[in-house]
Amino acid sequence: MGMTDLDLVIRDWAERQARVVGNTSQNISMEIDWSKVRQSTANTTFTPSGQLHGARSQVIFTSNYDNNTDEVQNHTFQMDRSTEATVKTFVTKGFSKNGNVGINIDVPPSVSGMTGGFGSDIVVASEDENTVKHAVSWGLNSTVKAQPNKRTVAELKITETDYNCTFEAEVHIRGRVIVRVSNGGSTQVVEGDIATILGDNLKAAARNDGLMSIQGRKVSWKVKGGLRFRFGVSQDVNVKSEKLPSQ
Repeated sequence: MGMTDLDLVIRDWAERQARVVGNTSQNISMEIDWSKVRQSTANTTFTPSGQLHGARSQVIFTSNYDNNTDEVQNHTFQMDRSTEATVKTFVTKGFSKNGNVGINIDVPPSVSGMTGGFGSDIVVASEDENTVKHAVSWGLNSTVKAQPNKRTVAELKITETDYNCTFEAEVHIRGRVIVRVSNGGSTQVVEGDIATILGDNLKAAARNDGLMSIQGRKVSWKVKGGLRFRFGVSQDVNVKSEKLPSQ
């Protein structure tokens, strides 16, 4: 089993429940209320799928200082800029609600040890590839010595790296699902415990591959996928002198 759409499972269950209490219409609509269902991530493991690549740099700020005198001049090189730290997420095995996954996982230690740009956790929103962007601020306040009769150029460079990994997260789900079933003339409300519903409808498919298990009213589901990071790891100032531009 790859991905299980829980909306489809709940719809099948709710349709059977509605028919039990007398709704025999074939033209029914449903509204699934997940507000009483809670999910949390118990633990996450990461497996690197590539080495860190840190040789890519970009210039994010340049300042020119023209010194037309015979003396060295001191100038303040000050700036505040931001770059984007991005992570692409995708899911290969697990569950979704009509295409939405919506789980939170920790930032891999290999990434959090080099940058705080991603905060404490990552939202895996959907099973398809999804990009999450964070703004990372860089600041500098230093002195540049402008050489006599030269143009002094000061550049701020940011070095970025990539980190790719796969993850496996254990997600706990518990609570009650409410479904409003309408056939055009009347509306019925059916409600059930999520563990009971999944236990009755997904025994063979989910338990055979070991992804889903049930303990009482708690569902434990292993979600697998991948993360692709790109983020800045260092800032460097490059100062050089060149001829003054022609007047």
